[in-house]
Amino acid sequence: MKKLCWILLPLLTVGAFAQTVTNTYHSISLEECIKLALLHNRDLQIQRYEPEIARFNLRAAYGYYDPNWSLQTRRSAVSSAGAFDPEDLSGFRTYEAVSHTVNSSIRGQLPSGLSYTLTTDYAKSFGIRAGDEFDSFNSAVGISAQQPLLKNFWIDSGRMAIRINKKNLKITELGVDYLIMQVIMQVQQAYYDLLYAHEFVRVQEQLLDLKQEFYGQTKRKVEVGALAPLQEKLAESQVAAVQADLISARNNVALTANRLKGLLGDDFVSSVAVTLTPSDRLIVLPEQFDLQQSWRNGISKRPDLLQMKIDVEKFEIQEKYWFNQKLPAFDIVAGYSRSGASSSYLLYPPAVPPPSRYVPPSFASTLDQIRSGSSPSDFFGAVFSMPLTRTRERNSLLATKQAKSQAILKVSRQEEVILKQIDDAIKSAKTYLESVTATRKAVEYAKDALEAEKKTFEAGKSTPYTVLQLQSDLATAMSNEIQSKANYNKALSTLFFSDGTLLDRSRIAVDVK
Repeated sequence: MKKLCWILLPLLTVGAFAQTVTNTYHSISLEECIKLALLHNRDLQIQRYEPEIARFNLRAAYGYYDPNWSLQTRRSAVSSAGAFDPEDLSGFRTYEAVSHTVNSSIRGQLPSGLSYTLTTDYAKSFGIRAGDEFDSFNSAVGISAQQPLLKNFWIDSGRMAIRINKKNLKITELGVDYLIMQVIMQVQQAYYDLLYAHEFVRVQEQLLDLKQEFYGQTKRKVEVGALAPLQEKLAESQVAAVQADLISARNNVALTANRLKGLLGDDFVSSVAVTLTPSDRLIVLPEQFDLQQSWRNGISKRPDLLQMKIDVEKFEIQEKYWFNQKLPAFDIVAGYSRSGASSSYLLYPPAVPPPSRYVPPSFASTLDQIRSGSSPSDFFGAVFSMPLTRTRERNSLLATKQAKSQAILKVSRQEEVILKQIDDAIKSAKTYLESVTATRKAVEYAKDALEAEKKTFEAGKSTPYTVLQLQSDLATAMSNEIQSKANYNKALSTLFFSDGTLLDRSRIAVDVK
Protein backbone atom coordinates (compact mmCIF):
# COMPACT_ATOMS: atom_id res chain seq x y z
CA MET A 1 0.00 0.00 0.00
CA LYS A 2 1.25 3.43 -0.85
CA LYS A 3 1.85 5.73 2.09
CA LEU A 4 1.21 9.45 1.50
CA CYS A 5 3.74 11.66 3.27
CA TRP A 6 2.67 15.28 3.46
CA ILE A 7 5.14 18.15 3.62
CA LEU A 8 2.33 20.67 3.84
CA LEU A 9 0.41 21.85 6.91
CA PRO A 10 -1.10 19.25 9.31
CA LEU A 11 -3.85 17.17 7.80
CA LEU A 12 -7.47 18.18 8.16
CA THR A 13 -8.91 15.07 9.76
CA VAL A 14 -12.09 13.31 8.78
CA GLY A 15 -13.57 14.00 12.18
CA ALA A 16 -13.08 17.72 11.74
CA PHE A 17 -14.84 17.52 8.39
CA ALA A 18 -17.65 15.32 9.72
CA GLN A 19 -18.32 17.76 12.56
CA THR A 20 -19.21 20.41 10.01
CA VAL A 21 -22.07 18.37 8.60
CA THR A 22 -24.53 20.02 10.95
CA ASN A 23 -23.24 23.49 10.05
CA THR A 24 -24.56 25.52 7.16
CA TYR A 25 -21.21 26.76 5.89
CA HIS A 26 -17.73 25.28 5.96
CA SER A 27 -14.76 27.38 4.93
CA ILE A 28 -12.05 25.29 3.31
CA SER A 29 -8.76 25.99 1.57
CA LEU A 30 -7.44 24.37 -1.60
CA GLU A 31 -4.70 22.69 0.42
CA GLU A 32 -7.26 21.09 2.72
CA CYS A 33 -9.34 19.99 -0.26
CA ILE A 34 -6.37 18.21 -1.79
CA LYS A 35 -5.57 16.42 1.46
CA LEU A 36 -9.15 15.27 1.97
CA ALA A 37 -9.38 14.06 -1.62
CA LEU A 38 -6.16 12.06 -1.41
CA LEU A 39 -7.42 10.32 1.72
CA HIS A 40 -11.08 9.76 0.85
CA ASN A 41 -11.53 9.97 -2.91
CA ARG A 42 -13.37 6.83 -4.02
CA ASP A 43 -11.32 6.30 -7.18
CA LEU A 44 -8.09 6.55 -5.21
CA GLN A 45 -9.36 4.13 -2.58
CA ILE A 46 -10.04 1.63 -5.35
CA GLN A 47 -6.75 2.24 -7.17
CA ARG A 48 -4.65 1.76 -4.03
CA TYR A 49 -5.60 -1.92 -4.01
CA GLU A 50 -3.87 -2.47 -7.37
CA PRO A 51 -0.27 -2.40 -6.05
CA GLU A 52 -1.24 -4.72 -3.21
CA ILE A 53 -2.78 -7.18 -5.65
CA ALA A 54 0.28 -6.95 -7.90
CA ARG A 55 2.60 -7.46 -4.93
CA PHE A 56 0.79 -10.65 -3.91
CA ASN A 57 0.91 -11.87 -7.51
CA LEU A 58 4.68 -11.27 -7.53
CA ARG A 59 5.09 -13.24 -4.32
CA ALA A 60 2.98 -16.00 -5.81
CA ALA A 61 5.27 -16.10 -8.86
CA TYR A 62 8.23 -16.81 -6.57
CA GLY A 63 6.36 -19.95 -5.53
CA TYR A 64 7.76 -21.47 -8.71
CA TYR A 65 10.92 -22.20 -6.66
CA ASP A 66 9.13 -23.71 -3.68
CA PRO A 67 10.27 -27.32 -3.14
CA ASN A 68 7.58 -29.95 -3.51
CA TRP A 69 7.55 -32.89 -1.09
CA SER A 70 5.72 -36.10 -1.93
CA LEU A 71 5.24 -39.28 0.03
CA GLN A 72 3.96 -42.57 -1.35
CA THR A 73 3.32 -45.77 0.57
CA ARG A 74 2.08 -49.06 -0.79
CA ARG A 75 1.36 -52.61 0.34
CA SER A 76 1.31 -55.36 -2.24
CA ALA A 77 0.75 -59.09 -2.02
CA VAL A 78 1.59 -61.70 -4.66
CA SER A 79 0.69 -65.39 -4.67
CA SER A 80 1.31 -67.77 -7.54
CA ALA A 81 1.76 -71.50 -8.17
CA GLY A 82 5.09 -72.73 -9.41
CA ALA A 83 6.24 -75.80 -11.39
CA PHE A 84 5.55 -79.41 -10.33
CA ASP A 85 8.02 -80.71 -7.72
CA PRO A 86 7.78 -84.39 -6.74
CA GLU A 87 9.75 -83.70 -3.55
CA ASP A 88 7.21 -81.10 -2.43
CA LEU A 89 4.30 -82.67 -0.56
CA SER A 90 1.94 -80.33 -2.39
CA GLY A 91 3.43 -81.24 -5.71
CA PHE A 92 4.09 -77.60 -6.74
CA ARG A 93 6.70 -75.00 -5.90
CA THR A 94 4.74 -71.90 -4.73
CA TYR A 95 5.62 -68.18 -4.49
CA GLU A 96 4.01 -65.94 -1.91
CA ALA A 97 5.27 -62.49 -1.01
CA VAL A 98 4.03 -59.41 0.87
CA SER A 99 5.82 -56.08 0.34
CA HIS A 100 5.60 -52.73 2.14
CA THR A 101 7.21 -49.74 0.34
CA VAL A 102 7.58 -46.10 1.25
CA ASN A 103 8.94 -43.59 -1.26
CA SER A 104 9.61 -39.97 -0.38
CA SER A 105 10.97 -37.23 -2.63
CA ILE A 106 11.64 -33.50 -2.63
CA ARG A 107 11.70 -31.82 -6.02
CA GLY A 108 12.53 -28.23 -6.75
CA GLN A 109 13.89 -25.64 -9.14
CA LEU A 110 16.70 -23.12 -8.77
CA PRO A 111 16.85 -19.66 -10.43
CA SER A 112 19.61 -20.97 -12.75
CA GLY A 113 17.12 -23.40 -14.26
CA LEU A 114 18.61 -26.37 -12.47
CA SER A 115 16.04 -28.91 -11.26
CA TYR A 116 16.85 -31.25 -8.41
CA THR A 117 15.32 -34.31 -6.81
CA LEU A 118 16.09 -35.80 -3.38
CA THR A 119 14.74 -39.31 -2.86
CA THR A 120 14.51 -41.79 -0.01
CA ASP A 121 13.14 -45.31 -0.51
CA TYR A 122 12.26 -48.06 1.96
CA ALA A 123 10.99 -51.55 1.22
CA LYS A 124 10.26 -54.61 3.35
CA SER A 125 9.36 -57.94 1.79
CA PHE A 126 8.70 -61.38 3.25
CA GLY A 127 7.18 -64.58 1.98
CA ILE A 128 7.91 -68.05 0.57
CA ARG A 129 9.76 -68.80 -2.65
CA ALA A 130 10.06 -72.43 -3.80
CA GLY A 131 9.48 -73.70 -0.31
CA ASP A 132 12.03 -71.38 1.28
CA GLU A 133 11.02 -68.57 3.60
CA PHE A 134 12.61 -65.20 2.91
CA ASP A 135 12.67 -61.86 4.69
CA SER A 136 14.38 -58.68 3.40
CA PHE A 137 14.83 -54.94 3.89
CA ASN A 138 15.96 -52.46 1.22
CA SER A 139 16.56 -48.74 1.54
CA ALA A 140 18.22 -46.03 -0.52
CA VAL A 141 18.86 -42.29 -0.58
CA GLY A 142 19.88 -40.29 -3.59
CA ILE A 143 20.09 -36.93 -5.30
CA SER A 144 19.83 -36.09 -8.97
CA ALA A 145 20.00 -32.81 -10.90
CA GLN A 146 19.38 -31.59 -14.41
CA GLN A 147 20.85 -28.32 -15.69
CA PRO A 148 19.64 -26.85 -19.02
CA LEU A 149 22.36 -25.37 -21.21
CA LEU A 150 20.24 -24.10 -24.11
CA LYS A 151 16.47 -24.14 -23.78
CA ASN A 152 15.35 -22.83 -20.34
CA PHE A 153 18.93 -21.78 -19.53
CA TRP A 154 18.81 -17.96 -19.19
CA ILE A 155 15.02 -17.77 -18.91
CA ASP A 156 12.15 -20.13 -18.36
CA SER A 157 8.45 -19.81 -17.62
CA GLY A 158 9.05 -19.23 -13.91
CA ARG A 159 11.64 -16.51 -14.37
CA MET A 160 9.52 -14.86 -17.08
CA ALA A 161 6.51 -14.78 -14.74
CA ILE A 162 8.57 -13.20 -11.95
CA ARG A 163 10.03 -10.51 -14.21
CA ILE A 164 6.66 -9.65 -15.72
CA ASN A 165 5.03 -9.47 -12.29
CA LYS A 166 7.78 -7.08 -11.17
CA LYS A 167 6.90 -4.87 -14.14
CA ASN A 168 3.20 -5.15 -13.32
CA LEU A 169 3.89 -4.02 -9.76
CA LYS A 170 5.71 -0.94 -11.05
CA ILE A 171 2.87 -0.24 -13.48
CA THR A 172 0.30 -0.32 -10.69
CA GLU A 173 2.43 2.00 -8.54
CA LEU A 174 2.68 4.43 -11.43
CA GLY A 175 -1.07 4.05 -11.87
CA VAL A 176 -1.57 5.32 -8.32
CA ASP A 177 0.78 8.24 -9.04
CA TYR A 178 -1.12 9.11 -12.19
CA LEU A 179 -4.51 8.95 -10.48
CA ILE A 180 -3.21 11.11 -7.62
CA MET A 181 -2.16 13.69 -10.20
CA GLN A 182 -5.56 13.47 -11.86
CA VAL A 183 -7.40 13.90 -8.57
CA ILE A 184 -5.25 16.88 -7.59
CA MET A 185 -5.85 18.53 -10.95
CA GLN A 186 -9.60 17.84 -10.76
CA VAL A 187 -9.76 19.25 -7.24
CA GLN A 188 -7.82 22.34 -8.29
CA GLN A 189 -10.04 22.89 -11.31
CA ALA A 190 -13.20 22.43 -9.24
CA TYR A 191 -11.88 24.72 -6.51
CA TYR A 192 -11.06 27.46 -9.02
CA ASP A 193 -14.52 27.02 -10.53
CA LEU A 194 -16.01 27.39 -7.06
CA LEU A 195 -13.93 30.50 -6.44
CA TYR A 196 -15.17 31.95 -9.70
CA ALA A 197 -18.77 31.02 -8.89
CA HIS A 198 -18.57 32.76 -5.50
CA GLU A 199 -16.87 35.80 -7.02
CA PHE A 200 -19.50 35.92 -9.76
CA VAL A 201 -22.26 35.90 -7.13
CA ARG A 202 -20.48 38.76 -5.38
CA VAL A 203 -20.35 40.71 -8.66
CA GLN A 204 -24.04 40.07 -9.26
CA GLU A 205 -24.87 41.20 -5.73
CA GLN A 206 -22.90 44.41 -6.28
CA LEU A 207 -24.65 44.90 -9.60
CA LEU A 208 -28.01 44.35 -7.89
CA ASP A 209 -27.12 46.97 -5.30
CA LEU A 210 -26.23 49.42 -8.07
CA LYS A 211 -29.43 48.67 -9.95
CA GLN A 212 -31.57 49.01 -6.85
CA GLU A 213 -29.86 52.24 -5.82
CA PHE A 214 -30.32 53.69 -9.28
CA TYR A 215 -33.90 52.45 -9.35
CA GLY A 216 -34.55 54.42 -6.14
CA GLN A 217 -33.01 57.54 -7.66
CA THR A 218 -35.01 57.10 -10.84
CA LYS A 219 -38.23 56.59 -8.90
CA ARG A 220 -37.70 59.81 -6.95
CA LYS A 221 -37.03 61.73 -10.16
CA VAL A 222 -40.19 60.30 -11.69
CA GLU A 223 -42.16 61.36 -8.62
CA VAL A 224 -40.97 64.94 -8.93
CA GLY A 225 -41.59 64.89 -12.68
CA ALA A 226 -37.94 65.08 -13.73
CA LEU A 227 -38.22 61.81 -15.65
CA ALA A 228 -40.93 60.02 -17.55
CA PRO A 229 -42.61 57.01 -15.81
CA LEU A 230 -41.19 54.76 -18.52
CA GLN A 231 -37.69 55.33 -17.14
CA GLU A 232 -38.79 53.96 -13.76
CA LYS A 233 -40.10 50.78 -15.41
CA LEU A 234 -36.82 50.39 -17.30
CA ALA A 235 -34.83 50.61 -14.08
CA GLU A 236 -37.24 48.23 -12.34
CA SER A 237 -36.95 45.64 -15.14
CA GLN A 238 -33.18 45.83 -14.85
CA VAL A 239 -33.43 45.03 -11.13
CA ALA A 240 -35.67 42.03 -11.84
CA ALA A 241 -33.28 40.74 -14.53
CA VAL A 242 -30.28 40.94 -12.19
CA GLN A 243 -32.26 39.19 -9.44
CA ALA A 244 -32.95 36.31 -11.85
CA ASP A 245 -29.27 36.15 -12.81
CA LEU A 246 -28.32 36.14 -9.13
CA ILE A 247 -30.61 33.17 -8.45
CA SER A 248 -28.97 31.27 -11.31
CA ALA A 249 -25.49 32.22 -10.07
CA ARG A 250 -26.23 30.95 -6.56
CA ASN A 251 -27.52 27.69 -7.97
CA ASN A 252 -24.29 27.36 -9.94
CA VAL A 253 -22.36 27.77 -6.67
CA ALA A 254 -24.29 24.86 -5.15
CA LEU A 255 -23.71 22.64 -8.20
CA THR A 256 -20.01 23.48 -8.33
CA ALA A 257 -19.66 22.81 -4.60
CA ASN A 258 -21.31 19.41 -5.08
CA ARG A 259 -18.80 18.56 -7.80
CA LEU A 260 -15.99 19.43 -5.41
CA LYS A 261 -17.59 17.38 -2.63
CA GLY A 262 -17.71 14.39 -4.95
CA LEU A 263 -13.95 14.64 -5.37
CA LEU A 264 -13.20 15.18 -1.69
CA GLY A 265 -14.83 12.33 0.13
CA ASP A 266 -16.57 9.01 0.23
CA ASP A 267 -19.57 10.07 2.34
CA PHE A 268 -21.57 12.52 0.27
CA VAL A 269 -24.82 11.90 2.15
CA SER A 270 -23.48 13.16 5.48
CA SER A 271 -22.07 16.30 3.86
CA VAL A 272 -25.00 17.16 1.60
CA ALA A 273 -26.21 19.87 4.01
CA VAL A 274 -22.77 21.49 4.14
CA THR A 275 -22.15 24.57 2.02
CA LEU A 276 -18.48 24.73 1.07
CA THR A 277 -17.03 28.22 0.87
CA PRO A 278 -13.48 28.69 -0.40
CA SER A 279 -11.19 30.42 2.06
CA ASP A 280 -8.50 31.16 -0.55
CA ARG A 281 -8.56 34.18 -2.82
CA LEU A 282 -8.52 34.07 -6.57
CA ILE A 283 -5.05 35.49 -7.22
CA VAL A 284 -2.67 35.43 -10.15
CA LEU A 285 1.00 34.53 -9.74
CA PRO A 286 2.87 35.03 -13.02
CA GLU A 287 4.78 31.92 -14.06
CA GLN A 288 7.98 31.71 -16.09
CA PHE A 289 7.30 29.29 -18.95
CA ASP A 290 10.01 27.11 -20.51
CA LEU A 291 8.55 24.95 -23.26
CA GLN A 292 11.68 22.82 -23.76
CA GLN A 293 12.03 22.07 -20.04
CA SER A 294 8.34 21.28 -19.75
CA TRP A 295 8.68 18.88 -22.68
CA ARG A 296 11.64 17.16 -21.00
CA ASN A 297 9.68 16.90 -17.76
CA GLY A 298 6.66 15.46 -19.52
CA ILE A 299 8.66 12.78 -21.35
CA SER A 300 10.56 11.74 -18.22
CA LYS A 301 7.94 12.14 -15.47
CA ARG A 302 4.47 11.44 -16.83
CA PRO A 303 3.35 8.22 -15.06
CA ASP A 304 1.07 7.14 -17.90
CA LEU A 305 3.94 7.36 -20.38
CA LEU A 306 6.25 5.48 -18.02
CA GLN A 307 3.59 2.77 -17.75
CA MET A 308 3.56 2.37 -21.52
CA LYS A 309 7.36 2.16 -21.63
CA ILE A 310 7.23 -0.63 -19.04
CA ASP A 311 4.72 -2.43 -21.26
CA VAL A 312 7.41 -2.43 -23.95
CA GLU A 313 9.85 -3.93 -21.46
CA LYS A 314 7.34 -6.67 -20.67
CA PHE A 315 7.16 -7.59 -24.34
CA GLU A 316 10.96 -7.68 -24.45
CA ILE A 317 10.94 -10.22 -21.62
CA GLN A 318 8.40 -12.34 -23.48
CA GLU A 319 10.43 -12.03 -26.67
CA LYS A 320 13.54 -13.37 -24.90
CA TYR A 321 11.51 -16.23 -23.51
CA TRP A 322 10.06 -17.35 -26.83
CA PHE A 323 13.42 -16.98 -28.58
CA ASN A 324 14.90 -19.26 -25.92
CA GLN A 325 12.06 -21.73 -26.38
CA LYS A 326 13.00 -22.11 -30.05
CA LEU A 327 16.34 -23.62 -29.07
CA PRO A 328 16.76 -27.37 -28.70
CA ALA A 329 16.94 -28.76 -25.19
CA PHE A 330 20.44 -29.82 -24.18
CA ASP A 331 20.66 -30.66 -20.48
CA ILE A 332 23.40 -32.06 -18.29
CA VAL A 333 22.14 -34.69 -15.84
CA ALA A 334 23.92 -36.17 -12.85
CA GLY A 335 23.06 -38.13 -9.73
CA TYR A 336 24.39 -40.00 -6.77
CA SER A 337 22.80 -42.50 -4.41
CA ARG A 338 23.56 -44.99 -1.65
CA SER A 339 21.62 -48.13 -0.89
CA GLY A 340 21.49 -50.88 1.67
CA ALA A 341 19.95 -54.36 1.77
CA SER A 342 19.42 -56.99 4.43
CA SER A 343 17.81 -60.39 3.73
CA SER A 344 17.72 -64.06 4.75
CA TYR A 345 16.45 -67.45 3.54
CA LEU A 346 15.34 -70.28 5.83
CA LEU A 347 14.56 -73.88 4.80
CA TYR A 348 10.95 -74.62 5.44
CA PRO A 349 10.59 -76.51 7.64
CA PRO A 350 14.11 -75.88 9.08
CA ALA A 351 16.30 -78.98 8.94
CA VAL A 352 18.65 -77.75 11.63
CA PRO A 353 18.60 -74.79 14.02
CA PRO A 354 20.20 -71.55 12.70
CA PRO A 355 23.93 -71.22 13.47
CA SER A 356 24.94 -68.90 16.30
CA ARG A 357 26.48 -66.35 13.91
CA TYR A 358 23.18 -65.90 12.12
CA VAL A 359 21.89 -62.28 12.21
CA PRO A 360 18.22 -61.66 11.33
CA PRO A 361 17.60 -59.03 8.64
CA SER A 362 16.89 -55.50 9.94
CA PHE A 363 16.25 -51.96 8.68
CA ALA A 364 19.06 -50.64 10.90
CA SER A 365 21.50 -52.76 8.94
CA THR A 366 20.50 -51.05 5.70
CA LEU A 367 21.00 -47.64 7.31
CA ASP A 368 24.50 -48.65 8.39
CA GLN A 369 25.30 -49.57 4.79
CA ILE A 370 24.00 -46.22 3.59
CA ARG A 371 26.08 -44.32 6.13
CA SER A 372 29.20 -46.26 5.25
CA GLY A 373 28.60 -45.93 1.53
CA SER A 374 29.23 -49.58 0.89
CA SER A 375 26.82 -49.65 -2.05
CA PRO A 376 27.09 -46.34 -3.93
CA SER A 377 25.96 -45.56 -7.42
CA ASP A 378 26.25 -42.48 -9.62
CA PHE A 379 25.55 -41.35 -13.12
CA PHE A 380 26.44 -38.48 -15.42
CA GLY A 381 25.16 -37.76 -18.88
CA ALA A 382 23.40 -35.45 -21.30
CA VAL A 383 19.90 -35.23 -22.71
CA PHE A 384 19.15 -33.73 -26.11
CA SER A 385 15.69 -33.14 -27.51
CA MET A 386 14.19 -30.91 -30.18
CA PRO A 387 10.66 -30.52 -31.55
CA LEU A 388 10.45 -31.29 -35.22
CA THR A 389 8.33 -28.26 -36.13
CA ARG A 390 8.43 -25.69 -33.28
CA THR A 391 5.25 -24.12 -34.67
CA ARG A 392 4.12 -22.82 -31.29
CA GLU A 393 7.46 -21.26 -30.41
CA ARG A 394 8.04 -19.57 -33.79
CA ASN A 395 4.57 -18.05 -34.02
CA SER A 396 4.52 -16.97 -30.38
CA LEU A 397 7.84 -15.20 -30.95
CA LEU A 398 6.53 -13.46 -34.07
CA ALA A 399 3.34 -12.40 -32.26
CA THR A 400 5.37 -11.00 -29.38
CA LYS A 401 7.59 -9.01 -31.75
CA GLN A 402 4.55 -7.52 -33.43
CA ALA A 403 2.99 -6.65 -30.07
CA LYS A 404 6.24 -4.99 -28.99
CA SER A 405 6.37 -2.92 -32.19
CA GLN A 406 2.79 -1.86 -31.58
CA ALA A 407 3.61 -0.90 -27.98
CA ILE A 408 6.58 1.18 -29.17
CA LEU A 409 4.30 3.05 -31.57
CA LYS A 410 1.85 3.69 -28.73
CA VAL A 411 4.68 5.19 -26.70
CA SER A 412 5.62 7.47 -29.61
CA ARG A 413 2.01 8.51 -30.07
CA GLN A 414 1.62 9.26 -26.37
CA GLU A 415 4.82 11.30 -26.39
CA GLU A 416 3.40 13.40 -29.22
CA VAL A 417 0.11 13.80 -27.32
CA ILE A 418 1.97 14.93 -24.20
CA LEU A 419 4.10 17.43 -26.13
CA LYS A 420 0.96 18.88 -27.71
CA GLN A 421 -0.84 19.02 -24.33
CA ILE A 422 2.08 20.92 -22.82
CA ASP A 423 2.28 23.33 -25.74
CA ASP A 424 -1.48 23.96 -25.60
CA ALA A 425 -1.38 24.47 -21.84
CA ILE A 426 1.48 26.98 -22.04
CA LYS A 427 -0.24 28.90 -24.83
CA SER A 428 -3.49 28.96 -22.85
CA ALA A 429 -1.76 30.07 -19.67
CA LYS A 430 0.03 32.90 -21.49
CA THR A 431 -3.21 33.98 -23.15
CA TYR A 432 -5.15 33.99 -19.87
CA LEU A 433 -2.33 35.87 -18.13
CA GLU A 434 -2.51 38.57 -20.79
CA SER A 435 -6.30 38.47 -20.50
CA VAL A 436 -6.04 39.13 -16.76
CA THR A 437 -4.13 42.33 -17.44
CA ALA A 438 -6.53 43.40 -20.19
CA THR A 439 -9.68 42.66 -18.19
CA ARG A 440 -8.27 44.45 -15.14
CA LYS A 441 -7.84 47.58 -17.27
CA ALA A 442 -11.31 47.06 -18.69
CA VAL A 443 -12.73 47.10 -15.15
CA GLU A 444 -10.93 50.35 -14.39
CA TYR A 445 -12.20 51.94 -17.59
CA ALA A 446 -15.74 50.70 -16.92
CA LYS A 447 -15.67 52.18 -13.42
CA ASP A 448 -14.46 55.52 -14.73
CA ALA A 449 -17.05 55.51 -17.51
CA LEU A 450 -19.84 54.72 -15.06
CA GLU A 451 -18.79 57.44 -12.62
CA ALA A 452 -18.58 59.97 -15.43
CA GLU A 453 -21.95 58.95 -16.82
CA LYS A 454 -23.57 59.18 -13.37
CA LYS A 455 -22.34 62.74 -13.04
CA THR A 456 -23.67 63.50 -16.50
CA PHE A 457 -27.00 61.96 -15.53
CA GLU A 458 -27.14 64.03 -12.35
CA ALA A 459 -26.60 67.11 -14.50
CA GLY A 460 -29.57 66.09 -16.64
CA LYS A 461 -27.46 65.40 -19.73
CA SER A 462 -27.80 61.62 -19.85
CA THR A 463 -30.52 58.99 -19.79
CA PRO A 464 -31.20 56.20 -17.30
CA TYR A 465 -30.71 53.63 -20.07
CA THR A 466 -27.09 54.68 -20.56
CA VAL A 467 -26.32 54.53 -16.86
CA LEU A 468 -27.98 51.13 -16.55
CA GLN A 469 -26.03 49.84 -19.55
CA LEU A 470 -22.73 51.07 -18.09
CA GLN A 471 -23.56 49.37 -14.81
CA SER A 472 -24.05 46.09 -16.68
CA ASP A 473 -20.86 46.71 -18.63
CA LEU A 474 -18.94 47.14 -15.35
CA ALA A 475 -20.36 43.88 -14.01
CA THR A 476 -19.43 42.12 -17.24
CA ALA A 477 -15.89 43.50 -17.07
CA MET A 478 -15.54 42.37 -13.45
CA SER A 479 -16.89 38.91 -14.36
CA ASN A 480 -14.45 38.69 -17.26
CA GLU A 481 -11.58 39.56 -14.93
CA ILE A 482 -12.36 36.87 -12.38
CA GLN A 483 -13.02 34.40 -15.20
CA SER A 484 -9.57 35.16 -16.63
CA LYS A 485 -8.01 34.64 -13.19
CA ALA A 486 -9.76 31.30 -12.80
CA ASN A 487 -8.86 30.24 -16.33
CA TYR A 488 -5.21 31.16 -15.77
CA ASN A 489 -4.98 29.09 -12.60
CA LYS A 490 -6.77 26.19 -14.28
CA ALA A 491 -4.37 26.41 -17.22
CA LEU A 492 -1.42 26.23 -14.82
CA SER A 493 -2.95 23.18 -13.18
CA THR A 494 -3.37 21.56 -16.59
CA LEU A 495 0.22 22.45 -17.52
CA PHE A 496 1.71 20.99 -14.34
CA PHE A 497 -0.33 17.85 -14.84
CA SER A 498 0.74 17.59 -18.46
CA ASP A 499 4.46 17.96 -17.74
CA GLY A 500 4.32 15.58 -14.76
CA THR A 501 5.42 18.11 -12.12
CA LEU A 502 2.10 18.48 -10.32
CA LEU A 503 3.12 16.31 -7.35
CA ASP A 504 6.39 18.20 -6.88
CA ARG A 505 4.68 21.58 -7.15
CA SER A 506 1.99 20.45 -4.69
CA ARG A 507 4.79 19.36 -2.33
CA ILE A 508 3.42 15.85 -2.08
CA ALA A 509 5.75 12.85 -1.89
CA VAL A 510 4.57 9.30 -2.50
CA ASP A 511 6.67 6.64 -0.76
CA VAL A 512 6.34 2.94 -1.56
CA LYS A 513 6.90 0.55 1.33
